[in-house]
Amino acid sequence: MSEDVRITAAAEGFMKAWMLDPADVKAMCEHETKAARPNFSDDGGTVDGCVAARKSLTERTPEPGAAPLRFTIDHIQDVKASRKHPAGKGVLATGQRDGGKPFRYALRLILEDGQWRVEQDEDVRSRYNHTADPVADVLWSMG
Repeated sequence: MSEDVRITAAAEGFMKAWMLDPADVKAMCEHETKAARPNFSDDGGTVDGCVAARKSLTERTPEPGAAPLRFTIDHIQDVKASRKHPAGKGVLATGQRDGGKPFRYALRLILEDGQWRVEQDEDVRSRYNHTADPVADVLWSMG
């Protein structure tokens, strides 16, 4: 399996686990680096501690009749280290439901324990609507 395929799978797995209603926080935490987990300063970023810290995401309820959420992962690229994050690979994750407006996240992934994991996730927001590939700029400016 190529690196790009592994990176894409990790990014898509993270986004799907996060955006489910309710979220699959165990899978979400497993797709993140230890340092990116909200419990890193408490217990070194264990999966169990991450799941406990994100309990509120498991309480979300699905919107009745909502169309399935789809993700595309593209614009895979090398990204330089920022003030808070190591160098790695950046991707653009675009989510959309039928009939809904798409939303975009820039993700930074790094190799940890032989697996690609999400180190940084940033909402692309509307100020980048003018560009198809805001990944490097968003990850640098927000990290």
